[in-house]
Amino acid sequence: MLVGDSFIEAAQIPNDAKLQALVAARLDQQFGKQRADVVAVGLSGTGQANQFGLYEAIGRSLSPDLVVLFAVSNDFADNSPLLSAVRNGWSPARPPWFFFERTASNEFRPLAPAEDWARFKLTGVDPVAFHAALIQAPGYASRFGHWRGPAAADMDTMFYRRDLPPAFAEALDLTRHAIDEWKRIAARDKFQLLIVATPTLTRGGVDASSEG
Repeated sequence: MLVGDSFIEAAQIPNDAKLQALVAARLDQQFGKQRADVVAVGLSGTGQANQFGLYEAIGRSLSPDLVVLFAVSNDFADNSPLLSAVRNGWSPARPPWFFFERTASNEFRPLAPAEDWARFKLTGVDPVAFHAALIQAPGYASRFGHWRGPAAADMDTMFYRRDLPPAFAEALDLTRHAIDEWKRIAARDKFQLLIVATPTLTRGGVDASSEG
């Protein structure tokens, strides 16, 4: 089972050219026809936390032997209800996708999708406007720290900086927790877990915003 975001969804690619079809063909060549099934669970804009919810709702019933998580640099923000709200314009407290959130006692808990999420959408039509709306809401402005929004600095490249605002540091912690939860369900459902990451996932000489 291949699990990921737009890299796996691959909406622009014909079905016979999608990654799961190519992997299946390669396995057929090596091990014989129909010795292995390859399926994909992919949704654009998701991170490992959201994909955890997709697995529980869709993937678990397929009883995979191996789950391959595809990780890219924008996953850090996508695992955060707050930063995802900046990107997508929904309420951090009532998102349409599954998340984990940190409690006041510094613990993690599931944040279930809200069926009525559209009623709580933020004002505006783009991330700049969504950020402006969030900093007016109590409790959010301080979490953005010195980040002045997407008009000042790209949200995803903020993670290459060493001095992370609270919301970005929390996003890393939420990503770690999501991976830990994937490890837990791998043991529960008895499948092997493999994470495949792009080179840009690590801090380094990626672009001008990197601090080494």
